[in-house]
Amino acid sequence: MHVRQQIREAIKGILTGINIDPSQGLVTVYANRRRPVPAGKLPAIRVQTPSENSQFETMDSLQREPTVLIEIITEDKESNSVTPDDYAEAVEKLMADPVGLKSLISNHVLTSTTLQIDSEHNIEQMTLAYSIEYFTTPDAPHVAL
Repeated sequence: MHVRQQIREAIKGILTGINIDPSQGLVTVYANRRRPVPAGKLPAIRVQTPSENSQFETMDSLQREPTVLIEIITEDKESNSVTPDDYAEAVEKLMADPVGLKSLISNHVLTSTTLQIDSEHNIEQMTLAYSIEYFTTPDAPHVAL
């Protein structure tokens, strides 16, 4: 399994169990789901890596820097007392010391946060973008250095 996928799966494991609003239950976390999440499955989090930059660090190692998007998807209801920022706070706290990621990455930083509102479908999506750094050899992209 490519280290990039290992990173997504590790983040999924770190974020599994978030329960901000007991009336809505645990957040479902998906690693690299591209399809829309049905309204009945919200709140949900999607973890994706849409891009990655690479360069040789040495002749035998590649420095890789994927952008990891953590998309928090919630229903936009009048009765909601919980906002996307409440979920983002929980995500940021868990990502501040990501125990399950430390063996895979050398660095990570939150680079941006955006909010999109789909009023037609009553969906809010807050996206946290993280820049991650890890290293591999060119011939073993499944092994983090």
